[in-house]
Amino acid sequence: MNALNCTQLVEEITRPNHLVPSSGTIIDLVFSNRPDGLISLDVIDNPVISDHHAVSFNVLLTKPYSKLLVRNFLAYHKTDIDHLKKLVHLAPWNVSMDENSVDNSWDIFTAIVRDSVPLKSRKQRKHSPWVTNDIKQYINIKHRLFRKAKRIGSVSAWDDYKYS
Repeated sequence: MNALNCTQLVEEITRPNHLVPSSGTIIDLVFSNRPDGLISLDVIDNPVISDHHAVSFNVLLTKPYSKLLVRNFLAYHKTDIDHLKKLVHLAPWNVSMDENSVDNSWDIFTAIVRDSVPLKSRKQRKHSPWVTNDIKQYINIKHRLFRKAKRIGSVSAWDDYKYS
């Protein structure tokens, strides 16, 4: 029972389900660490001849809610090059070069980049656990072939899309 206490599992069956002439015991067990997820639990008469009752239970199963993942990245193609050159030229490099560490120079450089290169954010869907990277690759190939077939409109392009 110590293992059950450590994992916070609770035995949900309270009625005996194994019947012998002198007494009854609980031999079929249902453990849960979330009693609110247990919709129904019944010890019912077994439809076949047996020395114990059947245990019937329903559990609420839901897919865990996953938040939309937002990634931020630098949009280098939108860099203000003139502003970047000006900041690199005006940076106090002489102050940071006197030390034995390059950390100050790196901090100055990253601050310049953050000031000159805009951030772009992209929302990324979290796929279900059974959608592997290989499946995502095939989905992307299929989407690319569809866009190509739609753009070109030829029979061979549509065949490539259909039979890929």
